[in-house]
Formats: sequence, structure tokens, C-alpha cells
Amino acid sequence: MADWGWSAGAGDGRLVAPRQYGGPLRLPVFAVGLLLVLAGCSDDPAATSGNEGAAPTGGVPAWASPPVRPKCAEVFVPGKTIVFPPAEAAKGCADPDGGINVVGSFRCGDGRHLFQVDASSGAPRGWGFDGPGDVYHASAGEVASDPGYSAAYDKCNT
Repeated sequence: MADWGWSAGAGDGRLVAPRQYGGPLRLPVFAVGLLLVLAGCSDDPAATSGNEGAAPTGGVPAWASPPVRPKCAEVFVPGKTIVFPPAEAAKGCADPDGGINVVGSFRCGDGRHLFQVDASSGAPRGWGFDGPGDVYHASAGEVASDPGYSAAYDKCNT
């Protein structure tokens, strides 16, 4: 058998490289392993699936369909309250191309979440707290440089 670890030398602190197995079965074991790997690789899925003669199903199975997510532009509307529960927000919202966009948020000390939204989501670039008591605010430039966002971020972390 091979010695698969590094071991100390003859008590002098040196490390000795592992010994390799060089027995007479080395080549046959390698050949059998190679054949097993090659047998599993086939260009024809029907050759190994046991479904010879079965009609192809095609398409995406129903269980693989992406879940329907709310559109970001409908969740983050300037002047409107953000109603996006944290469990749902973690799953993201749909961007204009139908992709899923996970919007960043911070959990505040009072339990609310402060969202920071990029325009690539399909919603106007901006920020806002979730739940009642605040509305979504559009930002003219970068959200991080918006004075209102800066004050909200400070309020969130106190």
C-alpha cells in the first residue's frame, strides 16, 4: 500500500515525500479504472440509459420551471411603501429581461430592512425601508452618495 502522508525524517525535522506504490498491479488497476471512466462517457444517452426506442421528451420539465417572481419595477415604486417580506426579498424580483435580481438590503436595529436598488433591476435607482411608515425614494445619481440614503443608513445602524 502507498504511504499517503508526509512523515518526519529520521528524527532530524526533515519531511520525507510519500512513497508511491509501484507493485505489479499498478498498470492493470489503472487500465480498469480508465475503462470504467470511458464506459460512462457516451455521446449517445440512449446507449446507457436503458431507454432504447423511447420517444424523446424534449423541453424543460414542469418541475424545472422558474418560479414567478414579482417585477422589481412593481415592488420598488417611488412614493409608495415597499411591501416585500424578507423571505420573499431573499428570492429576488424579476428584472425587465425576466431574470431574477436579488436586491441588497440591510437589517436594521429596529427590525426593518433598508433596500438599495440599482436601475438594472427595472425599478428606478433608489432606496427605502420596507413596511409601513416609509416610502421608496428614487435617487438621481448613485444611491450610496444620496444624502437621504446616507441619513437612512445611519438611522438603520443606531
